Amino acid sequence: MLDNWIFNMKKERCNGNNIKIYSMEEIAMVIMTFLFASQDASTSSVIWLMQLMADNPEILEKVRKEQISIRTDINQPFDLDILDQMNYTKQVVKETLRYRPPVLMVPYKTKKDTNLDGNYTIPKNSLVIPSIWPALHDPDAWKNPDQFDPDRMGKGIKFYFL
Repeated sequence: MLDNWIFNMKKERCNGNNIKIYSMEEIAMVIMTFLFASQDASTSSVIWLMQLMADNPEILEKVRKEQISIRTDINQPFDLDILDQMNYTKQVVKETLRYRPPVLMVPYKTKKDTNLDGNYTIPKNSLVIPSIWPALHDPDAWKNPDQFDPDRMGKGIKFYFL
């Protein structure tokens, strides 16, 4: 995300668009925000993953078997080819992120008046903070949404956390 932010700042300058020029202090604060947020979210996800593995030894065993079959030499450097083979492990990670998302609310500032349902319009420049929890635990979208089930993240599921 940080790379994308910097890339877009450079791109806007190159295109001659009128964009805000950030001070060194502002850039430092943004970098610290990204670093803190990524550390906190990663820590939360790893803790939940470990707890879910402890609570579901049968799932942990499937992950272990997959890892043993793929990584025959534990000293072999880890690379994208190895990651590409970890289908079940990726399903477990995706389901962990669905089941216990590290970020529950994503603030957004509206750029224009936005009509929600024909009855209410969110005014331009309003701060909206939607929660992603209801979408990730919606029984219309997920069978048994309050159950941890990595198999639901198998082929055919498009889930873009990973």
